[in-house]
Amino acid sequence: MTYLFAKFYALVVIFFNEGGIIIFLFHILLFNVVFSYEFTTFSEMTFPLGMNSDGSIIVGTNLYNKAVIWDASDGITIVGDGEFWGVSEDGKIAGSLYNSSGKEEAVIYENGIITYLGNIPDGNSCDAFYSSGLGISSDGSTVVGMGWENCSVEAFYWNAVETIVGLGQLSGNNTKAQAVNSNGNIIGGWAENNSGTRQSCIWDMEGNSTLIGSLSPWSDAGEVTAFTQDGSRIVGYGASTGGNETEAYMAIENSSVLGGYEFIGLGVPSNFSTFNESMAFDISENNVIVGQYIYSWGPDGIRASIWTEELGTMIDFQTYLQSLGINNLSSWTFLKAHCISNDGTIISGTAQNSSGNWVTFIIDLEEELGNNLIGDINADDSVDILDVVMLVNYILNGNTNELYGADINSDNIVNILDIVALVNIIIG
Repeated sequence: MTYLFAKFYALVVIFFNEGGIIIFLFHILLFNVVFSYEFTTFSEMTFPLGMNSDGSIIVGTNLYNKAVIWDASDGITIVGDGEFWGVSEDGKIAGSLYNSSGKEEAVIYENGIITYLGNIPDGNSCDAFYSSGLGISSDGSTVVGMGWENCSVEAFYWNAVETIVGLGQLSGNNTKAQAVNSNGNIIGGWAENNSGTRQSCIWDMEGNSTLIGSLSPWSDAGEVTAFTQDGSRIVGYGASTGGNETEAYMAIENSSVLGGYEFIGLGVPSNFSTFNESMAFDISENNVIVGQYIYSWGPDGIRASIWTEELGTMIDFQTYLQSLGINNLSSWTFLKAHCISNDGTIISGTAQNSSGNWVTFIIDLEEELGNNLIGDINADDSVDILDVVMLVNYILNGNTNELYGADINSDNIVNILDIVALVNIIIG
């Protein structure tokens, strides 16, 4: 369903002279700004775990441990017992399904055909688990996951030429691969140390592993969860400082930094939990990051969160939507934002409806974000005097909190300096 919103503003006429800015206000109607978005929910899938580049196919699982596919054209398909974790641009879906022995095994699902991928060399089952497919490269060439051997796990990758290739354990300790870039040459996940602490780890196709570190100088605890397409930016979560026990991070490739990656802490939204914890699950090509944080104690205490370069810190997803003028979803509790399209406009995750049921949500913000220009305050796809009019009007009314993109100079304050910066953009 699509919602439309309208806001009305008084006309502001502005004259500039050598002494500064002279402002005259006239209380007449100038225009209205329309916000629209598409909000889709369905109960057949509870946890969306993977998305293709444009958000037209989403895969995941539900509370009954069924592997589920949502297609914008074909709707819902429930395949069987298991879970799907990723979908490539050519339609291959990676995940895990139960095999003929009743064990969960890594698979590729394509055009209704299931291909079981096997296990790591010398692997065997542990309880109901044999191997797990946990991601696929966007070109469809590489599946990543973990195989079981004597109830310990080892990261692997699979391709059509080599089949399953084990990436090894770390000093005999568990490893897991759960992220891969677009062409499969960088793999991410975690590797345990001798005390059982998971550490953010990446591998190349030769099996060489690198522990990339964390935000904390005292602990390398963490996990890699996703890459940008070229693998130059990594997101995940791990040990932190400043009162944050676990914090979402973005790591940027930087050869001049020890370990080869510069870590940026994404912050933890304000909460009522005993511990400050946030996690990042996915990143768009324009560096919009989605995830979750712990809001309060209890099974429903998690909340979806989002980070953008403009925001500078991770905030509650509901708060973010309200900053865009989307105010009529307050009856929904957004628990987790797990997937985002390459352009950052389509986001999917888990939400709780007013009846208390957990369902998948998909929200398409293309109208609000797709053509966002710096200084385009009124979202008309151009930066001109009308944007100055809107910005001045908001500042005069002392109401700048809901005006998305008003902090032109990124100093976390909306004031006359942002007007000056906007005018400079316009006059070049």
